Amino acid sequence: MSLLSLFRRKEAAEEAPPYGCPHLILLPTWTNPEDMGKDDRATGYRCYACGEPLTVEEAQEARRRSAIAL
Repeated sequence: MSLLSLFRRKEAAEEAPPYGCPHLILLPTWTNPEDMGKDDRATGYRCYACGEPLTVEEAQEARRRSAIAL
């Protein structure tokens, strides 16, 4: 096993799965510290699994899709 093959394996492991992330666990983000903890004042969301930032509308759509899937 060469040193170069170790780097190739690491790069392959970091690639996203071909089916995409379902965004099941969404973490809210806020602009103002006073708004923290209030979901209705979230300015965006971040997926816990893949780290992709989502807008409020995209997060609502992802939650709707996950509710249908369950």
